[in-house]
Amino acid sequence: MNYKYITIFTILFLIACSSNSNGVSTKLVQAGSQDNAENCLSDAPKWFSDPKSGEAIGVGESRDLAFSRTKAETDASIKLGAQINRKVNNLINSVAGENNAGIAKQISQGTEIVVSTTVQGMGVDKYYLCPKMVGGTEGYQSFALMSVDIEEAIERLREEFNRRKQASNNTDLNNFLDDISDQLDTTFN
Repeated sequence: MNYKYITIFTILFLIACSSNSNGVSTKLVQAGSQDNAENCLSDAPKWFSDPKSGEAIGVGESRDLAFSRTKAETDASIKLGAQINRKVNNLINSVAGENNAGIAKQISQGTEIVVSTTVQGMGVDKYYLCPKMVGGTEGYQSFALMSVDIEEAIERLREEFNRRKQASNNTDLNNFLDDISDQLDTTFN
């Protein structure tokens, strides 16, 4: 008797699992939710279209909500790191001029590691979600706002410069690092 119930349950389970839900999912997005997807971006919050200095917006698309959010977070982290590195590298290159190009390159490589570590420790401040067709099926487009604590980033960069100064007995390098450190506040504010 139990075998009959188990067999019937197994057959029903297999039939339910093997049915194709693509038609239902696609119809939902294409019919009722398509308007929502188009209006979603125009109805986005202000932070979405106007990020401030020290903020980045990441974008991720996937049929899986969690994965779309992870992709958006990763994208925001990469953009935020690039934004900070660009400012620091511009400062280093302006202080270096033509005479210290080799030193500037070494310092830039060290600061990129510090910036990457700093950004990896940051969390996402806000998410925004829109429906989107991904690969012909219903999916998600996630947006993540990530910001960095500028004071913390500056402090970590100064720690890196001080570490390099302690490891070096080169007066020119120490003066170069002091010049960069003195100008960090004005670069980010």
